[in-house]
Amino acid sequence: MTFDLSILYALNGFTGVSGMFDAGIIFCAVYLPYLVGISFVLWFLLQLSEGDKKQAFFVFTVTALLGTGIILLLHSLYSRARPYVDHVVTKLVDQGGLSFPSIHSSIFFSLALIVYGFNKKLSILFFVGAFVITIARVTSGIHYPSDILGGFSVALISVTLGRYAYKKLLD
Repeated sequence: MTFDLSILYALNGFTGVSGMFDAGIIFCAVYLPYLVGISFVLWFLLQLSEGDKKQAFFVFTVTALLGTGIILLLHSLYSRARPYVDHVVTKLVDQGGLSFPSIHSSIFFSLALIVYGFNKKLSILFFVGAFVITIARVTSGIHYPSDILGGFSVALISVTLGRYAYKKLLD
């Protein structure tokens, strides 16, 4: 058994035992992303100066475009089915599409990395949010741990290139 599958089975093994636990995992996998996204918008609107808003918006836009492009490219090169398709796991959340890389991981680690560039202390909350969301998605049987690492890698590359482009073009 691969390390990836071992972690998936270990986390997914906690499901199906307690309805409260399962509800918590479903909340973190499905609804917490909305709260983190709203928090990002509020941070952007209420906490940033006009100059910082320009930079954050540019980096966010470049990150979203690059991240989407990289994910679409990876999906065309590597079609990995979700764990519940190929393995016996408890599926808590309905999710179609391909598994690698995790789009949720890419989005929420991108948000955390963008916030990090402006407010390192606040970014800790966004990193915790991204971590909780992605671990819940593995626990719920819809991602492998390597999907999360792939999504994080897409986020890191996209945000880094977005910041670089801002410095070269607009700074």
